[in-house]
Amino acid sequence: MFKDLLTQPNTHLPFAVGTGLTCLDAVEDTNGGPHRLFMGGSCTNVLLILQTLGWQAAPIGQIGSDRAGDAVIEDIRRWPMTLDFLFQRDEVSTPIFVERVTPGGHSFSRECRSCGKTFSHFTPLTVSEMQGVIEQLPEQIDVCHVERVCESSLFLMQECKRRDALIHFDPNRTGDKAIFEECLQKADVLKYSHEKLPQLSESTLPKNITLQIETCGVTGLRYRFNPSGLKKDNWRNLPAAPCENFKDAAGSGDWLSATIVDSIGRGGTEHLHSLAQDEIEAILNRAMACSAQNCSYEGARGSLYTSVPILTGDDFCPYCGKS
Repeated sequence: MFKDLLTQPNTHLPFAVGTGLTCLDAVEDTNGGPHRLFMGGSCTNVLLILQTLGWQAAPIGQIGSDRAGDAVIEDIRRWPMTLDFLFQRDEVSTPIFVERVTPGGHSFSRECRSCGKTFSHFTPLTVSEMQGVIEQLPEQIDVCHVERVCESSLFLMQECKRRDALIHFDPNRTGDKAIFEECLQKADVLKYSHEKLPQLSESTLPKNITLQIETCGVTGLRYRFNPSGLKKDNWRNLPAAPCENFKDAAGSGDWLSATIVDSIGRGGTEHLHSLAQDEIEAILNRAMACSAQNCSYEGARGSLYTSVPILTGDDFCPYCGKS
C-alpha cells in the first residue's frame, strides 16, 4: 500500500526516510495542570515537518506498546505521515523527556517525578530489521535523514546512497567511533551543534561532505560549502534571525534541518551540487528564520498546533502509571 501511494501516476511528492530518536515530550504545566504531550525526537520531528511542507516522509524505528507510545502515535496521526515502519513493541519502552519551560529557558528530565525511576533510552532496530524495512521501500528515495549513530543507521545510509539519495547526517553525539567515521563517509550534508560536538569543526572530514553546518546557538551558525569536492577550510558566518515573543527553543534545530532539507533535498544530490554560494546562504538564512519563528511557541513543533488540539495527560510513566 505504501509503495502504491508513491508510484501512483501524477504523484510527485519528494520522499524522505530517516532513523533516530522517537520519543514522548511531556511539557509540564507550571500552573499544576496535566502535562502537554507531543511526539518528540529530533529525527521524527524533522520528518513530520517535511510532511507538512509537501513531502512524503517515513520514520524508521521502534517505540513501546505503552501509554507513552500510544500518545506518540496519536499525535503523529494528526498529519498524514506513514507509520508503516515505526513499530510499537511490547519488549521496548518508549523514551520520555519531561520538559519544564520557564522565563529563564527550558530544561529536560528523564525521570518520573512520581516514582523517581529513569525512563528508557533510545533502542535502535537491528541491521536485519532495517534490511527488512529497506526491502519494502520504493527504489526512489530523495533524502535519508540520520540522527543517531548505530549499525542499522549506517546500513540505511549505505542503501540510500546506492539509490542516489541525499544523505543528511545530523548527529547529536559520536557514539561508536568506527561507525561514526563510516557515517561521515556517506554524508552529503553534515549538521551538528557546536555545544554538543565542538571537535568536529576542527576535524579533517571526508571530501564527500558537500555542506557542513555548525550551529552556534543564539549567535547563529557557520558553514562550509564545497560542491566541487575540493577541501577548503573557508568557514562563513551567518547571524541568527531575530525572535519576537520568545517562549521555547526546543526543536529549533529540527526546524533548521527540515527547512534546509526541504530546500536542497528535492532532486537528491544533483540539486545540492547545482546550487551557488549565494543560494546556499539564502537557504540557511530562511532556515534560521523558520527556526526562530518556532521559538515563539511552546514545544518542538509548537507552531503546527495553532489549529490542532494538544494532547494532555499525566499517566505516561511505564513504571507507576503516573507522571
